[in-house]
Amino acid sequence: MKLKSIITIIVLLFTVNVFSQNSKIIDKRAYKYYTQKEINDMPLYKVMQINYDFNDSYIIPKETKRKVNTKKLDVFKLTVYRKKNEDYKIDIGTIDEKNTGIYVILKSQVEVAKMHEEIKNKYKQN
Repeated sequence: MKLKSIITIIVLLFTVNVFSQNSKIIDKRAYKYYTQKEINDMPLYKVMQINYDFNDSYIIPKETKRKVNTKKLDVFKLTVYRKKNEDYKIDIGTIDEKNTGIYVILKSQVEVAKMHEEIKNKYKQN
């Protein structure tokens, strides 16, 4: 009986480990731009790059931190305003041609590309 319990625990641990290594968790906002099939077909590094874009490719200044709902902020729409070599302060209402007075700082294209490359190297399947 004891051996059977140990084997069961080992199998469960192995199953959980394999599942967690193969699962892809993508930011909910990505579903506006990608289908479930496209996401399923993406390599893990691409999913991680998208998560970086939605969560870390911008800076929220202290003075606007309480006013920005980071879970609803659609950085993909703001990406077209990124500058190549410098960070860019932009009103989040720009997409809708509104001036909200609430802004974020988009990291430069170069910095985002560098992070994408680092993410790719970290998560690339061998």
